[in-house]
Amino acid sequence: ATRLLTLHSNGVLKDLILSEEGTSISIAPDGKTAVVANRSSISLIDLNSQVETAKWFVPFSISDVVLGNDNFAYMNKGRSNLVSSSQGALYSINMSTGALSAPVDINDVNGNMYENINIIRIKLHSSENRIYAKQSSDDGLRRVRYDLGINGSVTGISYPPDGNEDRFCSRIFLGFNGKRLMNGCGLIYDLTENTSTDYMFLNRLENFPNTETSPVFTATALDASESWMIYSPQRR
Repeated sequence: ATRLLTLHSNGVLKDLILSEEGTSISIAPDGKTAVVANRSSISLIDLNSQVETAKWFVPFSISDVVLGNDNFAYMNKGRSNLVSSSQGALYSINMSTGALSAPVDINDVNGNMYENINIIRIKLHSSENRIYAKQSSDDGLRRVRYDLGINGSVTGISYPPDGNEDRFCSRIFLGFNGKRLMNGCGLIYDLTENTSTDYMFLNRLENFPNTETSPVFTATALDASESWMIYSPQRR
């Protein structure tokens, strides 16, 4: 089971028990709804009433999920070692109807499928017009951007110039105003609307390792100054 606790701005704490074990959670940008991904289903939660308003089953295990204000959720499959056309794919689901999109496959920059490709992290930009992700394949980790259209569609996939600086860092965190992204090794990336200059390495925060041996579990930029608040229980 999963216990969902919601603390409202008036200090009221609401509690909801979901029957399945949750694997990921995402709150819509307007703060009114959330989705909880389970092993093979996804639940829509009204955060004001703390009620599960919809639950839809999918034919795969969900690894990560994000939710937009348009009631479409985007999710990726759990890791698989099997080669298939949808193994490293992103899906969208209409949380009002349960309609699941066809998979949008992750390819390399030349359009060739790698073996053992998986999307391991996804984050929805505050503009809601793009998703930032980390892709895992046999040759390490790679940064990926999805451009989003209407009704849960993906209109484009782009890769920033390949770099070796984050090959072993899978977690990603978006800044407060959508201008910066940080990974689990303390690397900061500049975000822009233009794909040719987007998701570019900017700098590295001090005292971070080159791998996630001492991982950052949660991070967010507190304000427009991009001061980062970081939670890492293993760090001293």
